Amino acid sequence: MQKYDIHVCLVSAQAAPNLLPTLDKGFKPKKAVFVVSTRNDIKEKANSLHLAFKQNGIDVDIMNLSDEFDFQRMEIELLDLLTKYKNENIALNVTGGTKLMAIAAQNAFSGVKPIFYINTDREEIIFISKEGDNYIPVQKLNTETFISTYLSGYGITILKNKDNFNFHKLGMFTERFATRQKNYKDIISSLNSLACAADNSNLEASLAGYNNDLRLIIEDLADEDLVKLNGDIVDFKNESTRSFLNGNWLEYFTYKQANSITDVIDVDWNVEVVDSKYEKNKIGVNNELDVVFMAKNKCHIIECKTMNFENEENSAKLQGYLDKLKSLKDYGGSLTKVCLVSFYPIPAHVKRRAEKDNIEIIDDYRIKDLKEKLQNWIREK
Repeated sequence: MQKYDIHVCLVSAQAAPNLLPTLDKGFKPKKAVFVVSTRNDIKEKANSLHLAFKQNGIDVDIMNLSDEFDFQRMEIELLDLLTKYKNENIALNVTGGTKLMAIAAQNAFSGVKPIFYINTDREEIIFISKEGDNYIPVQKLNTETFISTYLSGYGITILKNKDNFNFHKLGMFTERFATRQKNYKDIISSLNSLACAADNSNLEASLAGYNNDLRLIIEDLADEDLVKLNGDIVDFKNESTRSFLNGNWLEYFTYKQANSITDVIDVDWNVEVVDSKYEKNKIGVNNELDVVFMAKNKCHIIECKTMNFENEENSAKLQGYLDKLKSLKDYGGSLTKVCLVSFYPIPAHVKRRAEKDNIEIIDDYRIKDLKEKLQNWIREK
């Protein structure tokens, strides 16, 4: 297997082409040299990528270009870089940067030091340079890509995730809602309403006015000691249980299904994330990811909803959820895939709009086969 002590990385908005080779233990370098343009946003990307490399135990040197549009000057600076490392086992990762940067770097390294390219779609290392008269065979990336490391390459930090509450028993109870979705379509909206009404200091709400089907669910929960029932008064006992029964159960169910898929390397749910601006001055992005996982070196983000979108008020919120999913694509770069999992059906015209934006939708009775649907989604390019 080819392996180099130093990777020269052309920094761009996409961290993955430079980050993924370092997550392959058989290809991981000891050091990286970042070639960075004059743009401030790219300098910020380089700082984020530096942090991800540092977390992975890789030293980093920074080479700032004088002018990424001055081809001759750029080529001279890259040749000077080669001279500095002429006795080192160094190679160029030509995947990132601007086209002009890539051409200048390839010109400088060609015939002198190895050059490779990362095909992120096929998870391959393609060698552009030869070894003697022979081309070097393509290598498959063999990575273990974890959520925190991958997101840090894009300047996103996990601030905190769910509390330490043991959700297993609640999860086992509520799994029936998804696997027998048709039987509970008329109940879940009522359960949401009841749990929402209990958003108070006592964590209590009254069953008065609700139908008997909901009472039967609450009685089952009380029999399992998951809630308390005193006449018509439901005591949710703690905020974790109340919020779980107010829709978070679908996040947990989705998380459990994703966690059982072989292709999934790392998965989490109910995760709060921030960008570097928020960490510094509280004016950047602060968001919650219902479910997030890494599979086939791509970040997958899922928004889960248990509200009935046939309700006019809820229907008006639907576009906002799709807009949020579109914005979440930026969290893991252009390779990020996003999905909406909905207990209730999504209107056909909304699905068509979502398809144009590359937003996967798994809704209604389809969630009973959620694991299979997620597997198919992962394997789609």
